[in-house]
Amino acid sequence: MLAEMREPTPRGRATWYPSSVKALLDRAERLGIAPQGASATSLGSSDQVGTCGVAGG
Repeated sequence: MLAEMREPTPRGRATWYPSSVKALLDRAERLGIAPQGASATSLGSSDQVGTCGVAGG
């Protein structure tokens, strides 16, 4: 979904990898701005990540 929205990665690239998304969700959880378990439920299986337009899934 991030790639479809043309949202750049933290380093300014266009390709999002599952590990990058997980790292950001984990960070948001630690900061208290994402619900607990958001990274586990949002990523799901690698097939699900691939259908979201994230490369490498």
